[in-house]
Amino acid sequence: MSNNEAVEMAHRQSPWKIVARGGIELEISWIVGDDKTSVSGQILYRNLNEAYPFQLGTPAHPERWVEKKVGNIEVTLTLDIAPGEAHLIGNLPLSHDKFLNTAIGGWLLDAQPHELIDEDGQSFTEMPHEAMDLPPFIWLHPLTPGERADMQLRFIRLKSPESLPLYTSLSQCTNTAEKQATALAFGGFISDISTLPAPINRFPALRLELLATLPGEQSLPDIWKQTELLLGEEIDHFLASADWTSSQASVWQSLFVLALTGTSQQAGLAAQLIDILRTGHFLDRLEQCDPRLEAPGTRTLVLSAITALPDAVTTTDLALAAPATDSTWSILGPATLKRAHQCLLGYSPGELADVVNVMPHERQEHQEQSRSYRQEHDDNDTERQSVRDQSQQTSASSDLTNALQEVMASEGVARNLSDVSPSYENLNEYLSGSWTGANAGASWAEQDRSQRIQQLTEKAARHIGDRVTRHRGHVWRQACERRRSSLIDNAGNQRLVGIYHWVDKLMQVHLVDIGRRLVLEFKIKEPAQSWTEQVLQSCSPPLCAPLSLADSTPAIDSYSDVLPSNYQALGAQYGLSDMAPPPADTRRVVVTVNQMLVGDLSVLSVPKGYLGVDGQMTLALLDNQHNLTCAVAGQVQTIPGTTSTPAVLTVVTPSTNSSTSVGNVVITPTPMPVSQVSSVELQHVAGLIGAIPVTAMSAAAVWGVTLEVNCKRDTTNGDPLLVSWQVRTYERLQQAWQQAQDDYQAALARQIASTSAGHTTEIQRTTLMQGCLALLAPAPATDAGYLAAQLRWTEMGWHYEAQIVGEDPVGALAITASTSEKLFTRFLQASVATARIPVAPGHEARLLFALQFPQPWIGDIHCTPVTEGTLFLLEELQGPEPDYVARTRRRWTVRLPTSLLYLQQGAQLPAMPTTAQEPTQAINHGHE
Repeated sequence: MSNNEAVEMAHRQSPWKIVARGGIELEISWIVGDDKTSVSGQILYRNLNEAYPFQLGTPAHPERWVEKKVGNIEVTLTLDIAPGEAHLIGNLPLSHDKFLNTAIGGWLLDAQPHELIDEDGQSFTEMPHEAMDLPPFIWLHPLTPGERADMQLRFIRLKSPESLPLYTSLSQCTNTAEKQATALAFGGFISDISTLPAPINRFPALRLELLATLPGEQSLPDIWKQTELLLGEEIDHFLASADWTSSQASVWQSLFVLALTGTSQQAGLAAQLIDILRTGHFLDRLEQCDPRLEAPGTRTLVLSAITALPDAVTTTDLALAAPATDSTWSILGPATLKRAHQCLLGYSPGELADVVNVMPHERQEHQEQSRSYRQEHDDNDTERQSVRDQSQQTSASSDLTNALQEVMASEGVARNLSDVSPSYENLNEYLSGSWTGANAGASWAEQDRSQRIQQLTEKAARHIGDRVTRHRGHVWRQACERRRSSLIDNAGNQRLVGIYHWVDKLMQVHLVDIGRRLVLEFKIKEPAQSWTEQVLQSCSPPLCAPLSLADSTPAIDSYSDVLPSNYQALGAQYGLSDMAPPPADTRRVVVTVNQMLVGDLSVLSVPKGYLGVDGQMTLALLDNQHNLTCAVAGQVQTIPGTTSTPAVLTVVTPSTNSSTSVGNVVITPTPMPVSQVSSVELQHVAGLIGAIPVTAMSAAAVWGVTLEVNCKRDTTNGDPLLVSWQVRTYERLQQAWQQAQDDYQAALARQIASTSAGHTTEIQRTTLMQGCLALLAPAPATDAGYLAAQLRWTEMGWHYEAQIVGEDPVGALAITASTSEKLFTRFLQASVATARIPVAPGHEARLLFALQFPQPWIGDIHCTPVTEGTLFLLEELQGPEPDYVARTRRRWTVRLPTSLLYLQQGAQLPAMPTTAQEPTQAINHGHE
């Protein structure tokens, strides 16, 4: 990048390196502008040493995203400006089915966020972070301006749904059946887009033309001109026309009908209707002269926007869960909530792992072939191991939290460690939670608290060391095997020595007070069950898992269990209405011949799998003056003709006996032809299979032969025809069950994804809140809303317990999965959820009263009575707050062993820069 192209920057970031799809090595470097809202840098294609400069948020390139074609991959960089901080986000493919989308750099802006006070009264900055685990406090923030602007492009929203008649009718329905009946009765449904006026009926094709004819960067005037050329009229006149207004309303309402009552046959129509709205959405953004349309990615985003249906159209109705019999709740007692900040100082060499001595020419020649095979195996193993290493590092970061809980429980110092859970930034870990004394009235002295926590964390680190030491032996044996098979090959003349050390993490810990709270603990069995059942019931019709053939009544274990008496019932349970019937026991073959044949094998044939039994041959001849001969399977049958002189008209003169007596004149007319029909039994068809030769001939003008053969199924060799039908039917049923199972899982996944999209954390919080309130207020007369108002739900912390039955076969995808997706998956798979909820400050007395009495206190809430059993709780809670100024800052360093190895010679462990060294880089999101 030349000096003219570069923007003067004040802050420079170290290069970020990664290996992308196809082995492409990338190195991204950048410098941050003085205003901290612009970036300039380059993407270095290290394989070919080619540089691709980029600018984000600069006068030369004001856009905050850029897409670069590097080799055969596309790299997208986005500058994300959030309140108080900025991030540079990179998106690129790692493989053919895996993508990386993460922040590769970050820095603080001038505007400082809200400040908190630590133990010695010093203020510190608490930045929003992306947690790798559930923290007890979830940071909620409104949408950033960039996100709001992106919503205008990414989603198609109905501006005035109240103006649509169908929407008004649906909003008045109370259940799914009413909504479906109303949708079916809608008279303005578009069943064919060809009925729409032009050019609206061409919008699906126009959308494809817009995608194809507007490549690369385009100016708004050029886009406007090309779009009007394709549209055939002016954009503003079209959008203001009555045709578009009425057609758009009809398209939306037709989508309502499809969403409620659509079938798979209408999938194409639904796609066309959505494309019409997408094209209209593009025209609307173009009319508003949105400058973001100049980028090809933005145009593709707009032309592929997602329609957002109004809530009144949906049929989902979430209800409070019934109390679970196995669930419990208890009062942990008063607790001082503290936040333990763990800052990663760096890495330090640990204990000696091994010393490897390789003598000259130690590797022998006969190992060449085995090494080649082993190398291929190790490469594959390394690719899989990278995922497991990622998971191990994540869990190792929270080992201190888990070990701390174990130590505090074993020491008897605390009855419970209330929701001390880790949250992570790039190189920082935050432990948040609370703990209570061994008895409800005990508490630690203020001057001893930090010292006691230091002792506990150091002991917890020793526990981690004991576990890691046992794990290291296994890891080391694997590492040695890989090195000996692929790396250790001393072909030189000198001895090779490798000294390997374990690597330890150095964590600096200090505590911050959050405040005193009364904490309630809830244990909810299968927390996601009620929500999942609601999702299943919200489908129309409700989703049900299909029965397998083995679970049918009676059970179908093999093809021989499929019988002509039960195959229809089996097919019906999978929705099959076109099942092939079983082969008939007998069949009758009838053919008619009216033309001359000589040994023809294509006329009469016994069906495959059958045997001939008997039959009949019928010969018909119109004129008896000709004969008819037919031969079937060696049997010859003939109708002979009559041999005579040609018939003539004859006159016989009467004899005369006298002059007065005359005899009669006899006239004989020509005789008429006589038709003949003859039927005989076929004698030679019994036991025949396949084609039967037929011969038929006659000189008569009109004649015919009808052949009838009765057949029976061949059962001489185990009835192969029936067995073949059973096998085919069994395979069809198996495929139908598998398809039904896939459809069920896909429908369930789609329903869960659509119901939880964008608010997975809200679903978890709401579901757990419902479960907690159901435990607190099991009686219908209890006012659950009143109890809910006494608890600080925003500070609720929870974690899940689930039995791991095996390794996830698609665990590699976890690298690119977002944190919310991981946590929501844990929520769906959890067997028990433990939720700890602090009571809102000042509401402890009224909550305890409401839990103990049939109704809340009816008088002044500030004068709520207490009981003897809760007196000591409230006394400790309502005591004087500690004096922050009198406290001294205590920080300590904890050494955490890891399972990482490093070679002593020629290697250097990374050290984390201190705040004084890097004042402008308080947040580092580097990834390599």
